[in-house]
Amino acid sequence: MAEEIIFEAEPFVETCNRLYSKWKAADAADDAWGQGCDALIILAGAQQDDVVSFPKSLALHAACFQLELSDVLFAFCEDKIIALAAAKKAKLLQALGSKLPDTFKYKLEVLTRDKTDKDKANFETVIANVKGDNAAIKLGVLLKEKNVGGFSEEWAKALGGAEGVTTADVTNGFSDVLVIKSKQQLSAAKGAGQLSALLFKKTLIEKILDVVDSEEATKMMILGDLIENNFGKEAAKCDPKLEPDEVQIMLPPVVQSGGNFDLKWNAQTNETGELHLPGKGIPAIHVAAITVHHKLCCSTIARTLMFNAKKDQIDAYKALFEVYEEVILEIKPGVAMRKIYELVSFKLKERDPKFVASLFKELGWALGYEVRDKRYVLDEKNKAIFQEGMLVCLRIGLENLTTSSKDEKGRKYSLLIADTFIVTSDGAECL
Repeated sequence: MAEEIIFEAEPFVETCNRLYSKWKAADAADDAWGQGCDALIILAGAQQDDVVSFPKSLALHAACFQLELSDVLFAFCEDKIIALAAAKKAKLLQALGSKLPDTFKYKLEVLTRDKTDKDKANFETVIANVKGDNAAIKLGVLLKEKNVGGFSEEWAKALGGAEGVTTADVTNGFSDVLVIKSKQQLSAAKGAGQLSALLFKKTLIEKILDVVDSEEATKMMILGDLIENNFGKEAAKCDPKLEPDEVQIMLPPVVQSGGNFDLKWNAQTNETGELHLPGKGIPAIHVAAITVHHKLCCSTIARTLMFNAKKDQIDAYKALFEVYEEVILEIKPGVAMRKIYELVSFKLKERDPKFVASLFKELGWALGYEVRDKRYVLDEKNKAIFQEGMLVCLRIGLENLTTSSKDEKGRKYSLLIADTFIVTSDGAECL
C-alpha cells in the first residue's frame, strides 16, 4: 500500500452515518438487520485475484475509502467503531480517526494486528468491546461471504469459541446502506459511464462493423477476447491520465448473433459461434454489451446492431426504443421498481401484444461496486423504491422474436438496450 494514500473523512462519515441510521431505525423484526443485533462485525479476508466476486465487505471499503482492503475487521458498536488491521493500514485508519469531525458521534479505535499470537489478544479485545456488560449478544455479520486466509480462519475460531455470542445475517441491511452512493462514488460512476460508452463505440462496435464490411468468417469469442486483451491500451487513449488499476472490464464483452441469444446479465459469448453476416435478403442482428469498473464503480451499456433488417424487425426495435425513452422519465425517487415493469409491459402491449410475451423478465438493477445487486432488481415483484443517489442500470430486452429469412440463422433474434443512470432529485441522469 503506497504511503501517499490518504483516507478522507467525508466518505467515511457519510457512509457510517447512513449505516448507523438504518441499523438503529430498523424494527426488531426486520430480517434485513438480523432481527435486532447488538453490534455489527464486517470482516474482509485475504485477497483472491483469481476469483471475480463482489462481497459487501469490500463494497463497504469502496464506499468509505475508495479502496479494497484485505485482512481487515471492522466492529460497529453502540458508540464506537473498532478497526483491526495490519500496521500500514492501521496507520492510515489512525490518521483518519484523528481528523473525524466533532459532529461524528462514533469514535474510531484502531488495533494493529499482532501475528505473534495470531491476533488472539486482538480478537479477545474486539469481542469484549462488542459484548460490553452483556452476558449474551447477537452480532450482525455477512453470513454468505466466504473469506479465506489465516486472519479470517483465526477470527472464525475466536468467534466460535466466544461465550454468549450468536450471529445473524445482515447482508440485506448493508445492501440498503450501500445502494446509496457517496459523492466520490457518483463521480467515479460518471467516469465509468463515459469510458464504457467510448470503449463500446471504439472497440466493440467498430470491430463488429469491420467484420461485417470484410465479410470474413470470424468467431464472436475472438472479437470479445481481442477487445478484452486491448482494453487497457484503448482506455489509455480515451483518458491518458488513467492509472492501469483504476479501470477494468468486469464482465467479458458480450457479442451474440446468428439466432443464439441469451439476455441474462451474466451471459457469455458463444465460444464456437461465428458472427452472423448479412446477405442479400438475409437480415443479421447483433447484440453487444460491455461492463466497465472505474475506481471501484460499475457502468454497463448494451446495444443492438441491425443489418438488412426486415420491416417487422425495424418496427420491433422502434417500439422497444420508444418505450425505453419513455420509461427513463419514470425513474425518480419514490417510484417502486416494479412500476417500471408494469409501465414497460403496458406500453409494449399498446404497440403490439406479442411484445409482452417476449419481454425479458429483468429490466435492470442497482449497481455500483458490484455489477448487479440482486436485492434491487427491476422486475414485476420488487417493491423497493428508487432513491436519490442510487446508480441504476435500465436494461430492456425482447427475446425469441422471429422473422422471415431464407437463412435459418437470421430467423430468430433478440433486441436489447441498456444504459446506466444516476437517480437524482429531478429524475434519471444518463452517464
